[in-house]
Amino acid sequence: MEHLAEIRKALFSPDGNLVLTASADHTARLWSAERGIQVGQEMRCDDEVATTAFSQDGTRIITGCKDGTARIWDVHEAGEPMAKTLAQDKVISAIYSPDGSQVLVVSSRFAKLWNSNTGAEQVGQIELDPQFWNPTFSPDGKKVLIAPSSNAAQLVDTKTLRTVGRTMTHNGRISSAAFSPDGHAVVTASWDGTAMIWDSKTGLPTGDPLNHGDIVWGAVFSPEGDFVLTFCQDGAARLWDAITHKPVAKAMQHNERIQRVLFNPNGQEVLTITESNTLRLWDTRSGQALGKPMQHGGEINQVHFSIDGTRLLTASADNTSRIWNAHNGEPVSRVMPHAGPVNTAVFSPDCKRILTASADKTARMWDAKSGEPLGEEMKSNSAIIDAAFSPDGRLILTATDEDLQVWDALTGRPLGPPNYYSYGTKQAVFRPSGDQVLIVSYEKAALLDLPVFPVPCPKWLPDLVELLVGSRLESNTGALIPINDATSRLRLLRQKLVSAYAADPPDSVKIGAKDPSLRCAVWLLTQRIADQAPLPGLGGNK
Repeated sequence: MEHLAEIRKALFSPDGNLVLTASADHTARLWSAERGIQVGQEMRCDDEVATTAFSQDGTRIITGCKDGTARIWDVHEAGEPMAKTLAQDKVISAIYSPDGSQVLVVSSRFAKLWNSNTGAEQVGQIELDPQFWNPTFSPDGKKVLIAPSSNAAQLVDTKTLRTVGRTMTHNGRISSAAFSPDGHAVVTASWDGTAMIWDSKTGLPTGDPLNHGDIVWGAVFSPEGDFVLTFCQDGAARLWDAITHKPVAKAMQHNERIQRVLFNPNGQEVLTITESNTLRLWDTRSGQALGKPMQHGGEINQVHFSIDGTRLLTASADNTSRIWNAHNGEPVSRVMPHAGPVNTAVFSPDCKRILTASADKTARMWDAKSGEPLGEEMKSNSAIIDAAFSPDGRLILTATDEDLQVWDALTGRPLGPPNYYSYGTKQAVFRPSGDQVLIVSYEKAALLDLPVFPVPCPKWLPDLVELLVGSRLESNTGALIPINDATSRLRLLRQKLVSAYAADPPDSVKIGAKDPSLRCAVWLLTQRIADQAPLPGLGGNK
């Protein structure tokens, strides 16, 4: 999938059957995700295509160009736009409403809504502050929150483009604004030392200001919407009851500036991260610190709660990744070390494994309970800047500035040679089905087909294949290296598999006799090879 100039964006359609690319060559194009060939005509603009998106049902496309125009296109007749061009200032972004019925096109001065079913422009337009943030749809798509960096935020009805209720005004610059999970309220934080909760229907405050002694840098709702968490220039994070506007407990005080705050998905704990790379857990009911501070010796690059909210995973520039108890901050495993800064650390989809990627040119898998390494080190020729599990957790994708590599997530072994890109990799994302990766470089987009297994690949299978062939695959070059002691190692592997076959362990992590792949391997090693094509040391009386 090639363009004549830099590709600015590439994404899958909602059903995963098409790929949409946007380029500086003044075109957006559709491609078959199966065959990688262009589908239909190119969508041509008069300037570079800066952004593009699918509607939620995948039937329409929105493009935004640097010359200040935006267009809607029918996926099945992409050569001609559905409606006339919307002319305005430089288009910064274009997003669909949650139900896909409208498109919000944002420029440097205005935001305008289109009806995505008819391509007709909505009446009027929203004038923006020159230093606005991207407008945000409410969860139900009926309102848009406009939050400039000035002292006022405004709600806009997406059907009429008229303002909803009163302007939400502070006495100082607004630093953050967000909807509650149910969309019934908005919380704003301001340089005037307050945070405010507003009714999203009227724009009126729902109670008194949440008063602080200094600049409030951020405010967010808890997952259930019953609390608001704020953090302030004075080094304090505070929990407030979203109904009464009263503090839930005493302030969570730090001796330095807080950089980030997170709620545990269970809503029972709050995590704060400070500029000295210290993490601290707090109880949402009492505001009391939970356990001791969690400390890294370098910048914290990533932080993730596990899905069940029981563990906390961190990746740091101090060359380590760590797993912590998400209720008391105690380490729950050994340190997971690298020889360079750890850029990425993520849980597998089932939260049983952890994947880390480092500037030391390696990625590693670890047991999510013990922190023990799993499988082999995944080695690259340059620093690994990102890594991810496939949606089903069976494959791993690592990315460097030069190449991408796919690995077996069970063994940590490469599945084929690396994929090199001369223009550098900008983006790599798994297709939702997990059988392909969309790779975007500066002037090219490509689909990488991935091996798909009906069942997880057994840990012993790569060893069996290599020993039968008598060579192993060198991970960096893809070259075959002879195995000098293949015969003795194969004999030991046979004994191990025969014992597993006889034992039939119930643990699904171990491959028991009920597994067809193990039955096949035992038959191969004890019958087929022994009777018809014996290798030295393997075959009955040979």
